[in-house]
Amino acid sequence: GTGEPEGTGEPEGTGEPEGTGEPEGTGEPEGTVEPEGTGEPEGTGEPEGTVEPEGTGEPEDTGEPEETEEPENTTATLPVDTPVPAPSNGTGVIENESVSSGALSENGMVGEPHFPAGVLCAWEQLESAADCLDDDPIQPGSQFLPPCTYGAVKTVQICAVAAGGSAAPEMVVADIASPDGSPFSRVNLTRQDYGVDALNAASMAGLVTCAHGVSLNETVRALDEGGAAVYAGELDLLFSQSPGDYNVTVQALTGEGEPAGQPLASVFTYLPIASFEIDFAAVDYGVVEPGEDTWIEGDTDFGTTERPTVRNTGNMPIRIIVAQDNMGLDVPVSYMARLGSSGTTIAFGAMEEVTLPDVLPVNETASLSLALRVPSGGEGTPSGRLQISCIPLTGEQ
Repeated sequence: GTGEPEGTGEPEGTGEPEGTGEPEGTGEPEGTVEPEGTGEPEGTGEPEGTVEPEGTGEPEDTGEPEETEEPENTTATLPVDTPVPAPSNGTGVIENESVSSGALSENGMVGEPHFPAGVLCAWEQLESAADCLDDDPIQPGSQFLPPCTYGAVKTVQICAVAAGGSAAPEMVVADIASPDGSPFSRVNLTRQDYGVDALNAASMAGLVTCAHGVSLNETVRALDEGGAAVYAGELDLLFSQSPGDYNVTVQALTGEGEPAGQPLASVFTYLPIASFEIDFAAVDYGVVEPGEDTWIEGDTDFGTTERPTVRNTGNMPIRIIVAQDNMGLDVPVSYMARLGSSGTTIAFGAMEEVTLPDVLPVNETASLSLALRVPSGGEGTPSGRLQISCIPLTGEQ
């Protein structure tokens, strides 16, 4: 008799835990942590009201506005008596920003553009040619799915807009920390030819984190006037890389390697998913003796189609689920299955779905052994379908 497994090892529903909010079949377990505040930059705020010295009367009108201290991260001062323009609610415009009609040079005069040295904003995305810049366009922030292919990597682009004062900085680096807080990787970001269009696309996707006191409009103006540039580098995430929030710290550097301005922190999420693959398309039991168990032993050599093998292609530990029909016989057929050479053997009947108790860890391969028993009286050549799927191992299990 033969048992033909459905599909290529990608189970229906892919074994993802319920309640993730992801479309059916994404394999994300419940409780995925969404990064906070990754998409909307903080407002710069207006400087608090000017306090007049005690005991003074109305100041004499000299015809010239008083000089006030320039608020941090603004590009020009406004006269005290000049009303601040109302913020626009247009697409991509950040409220509470402080703007002026001209850019100041270092000596305070209108002329050569000058922007605060440092990282103005940062984000993480897929390749710009992709249909979506991340794998969850509904939720704010950058979220990426593993490739669900054994040995494959997911490439993520780390992007930033950085300024160096009157010119773009020479070097920008990004340090990435794993969800457990340990250092994961350092990526050198190189200057790119693209600018405002890339920033606008990332902003529309809700991916951009702006530095404190810096607005999106100010960043766009810095790119337009040549005081800043877009920098980018690539980070490869292995298919089995731990899921969770990865913290990214981007820092602009001078030619001597000294920090230019304050670093900017952002975050992206590597989504959890349960996934596996098998190396066989059929199980050939050969000649089956009535009333006896006929075993097909698996092995750990992926690619030997006559010896069933299963391996974990996701980034979560999983348990394997099996189900088998009655092989086209009118008698009650029974089955057994076991994961691994020393795993627990589970018996089950036709059309019964059972979960094997042994766990298949991340990036691991195991044998899958199967047995068939046909009672006396069964005639014909048994042939049916074997269904294999998986569920993620969660903290409660």
